[in-house]
Amino acid sequence: MRLIGLSTNEDDDADFISLVQRLIHGVVSMRRPKDYCVVRIDNWFGHRWLNFSGKTLGALGLHKRDPVTFPPFVPSRVRSYTLFRLDEEENDYMSIDDRRPVHRWQNSGENLHNFVKHSFPDSSFFWFSSNTKANRRGSLMGYVVGDGEFWTWYLELCKEIDWRQSKAINITAQEIGFYLEQCLGHSKGPCPKKVIEH
Repeated sequence: MRLIGLSTNEDDDADFISLVQRLIHGVVSMRRPKDYCVVRIDNWFGHRWLNFSGKTLGALGLHKRDPVTFPPFVPSRVRSYTLFRLDEEENDYMSIDDRRPVHRWQNSGENLHNFVKHSFPDSSFFWFSSNTKANRRGSLMGYVVGDGEFWTWYLELCKEIDWRQSKAINITAQEIGFYLEQCLGHSKGPCPKKVIEH
């Protein structure tokens, strides 16, 4: 199965992009969602975005897992958004043109009802941070569908000499290692075999 290759922008650390790509590819290869979406977010984002739905009256942040809502990133933070659909005949994912916005300008009350399963019931979503070259830290978050439910997780990486896991929520070191090893490659050749040190 050929999977997508992420572009490395001028402000990206190439090794970070490689790790993000391998982890996404490993998860997609094993879970085989109908669709999957990769969203590049402007700059770093923290773990509080995981399962964050928005703010209620009185400006209290609301985090919930069921039903899962899209994290309310404002559209100006979305640097790229690409949706891929599994072509069963080709056994391959193809980029598709889908105009349904995941992140849109709306108030917090609307964010609280922006349910993933209503718009994309069989899809998995991945968000990753940009500007990793200067920041020397990056984040990756996944909302992965399976059996009608979503596995939501967050991973933060920091760079000393190599990229290292600095925070992981709802994903274990064993799961990270397993999915990194499952990466089957992508259109630009095999994924690099760098390993995250724990």
